[in-house]
Amino acid sequence: YVYGGYKNRNPFFMLGAVSQSVSFKEVYNADQQSSGFQLTGIMTDFAGTRYALLADSSGGSYILKKGWLYDAEGKRVPSVTGTVFENRIIIISGKNIKELKLPEEEPATKLE
Repeated sequence: YVYGGYKNRNPFFMLGAVSQSVSFKEVYNADQQSSGFQLTGIMTDFAGTRYALLADSSGGSYILKKGWLYDAEGKRVPSVTGTVFENRIIIISGKNIKELKLPEEEPATKLE
């Protein structure tokens, strides 16, 4: 599927949603067990560049692309870098390194 864009609107930004800015450090310190952020998807563009879609515990959306983490407004989250792999990402903030994996796909249920 190719999304051509509609008047340059970000398809991952919820319309009418109130954006609450939470720093990466606050989210990371809130829960050390990788639940501060949830990896919701990984996309690949025509050039082969991978993008990761993340959500935080307060419902905020983030995109990890080209090594940088961006919030829903397209602003770069300071001092947070990362790498996107095929089914996982690594986020680095200061001395904190965190790996998040895509959830395992459940086998399809057969309806009878």
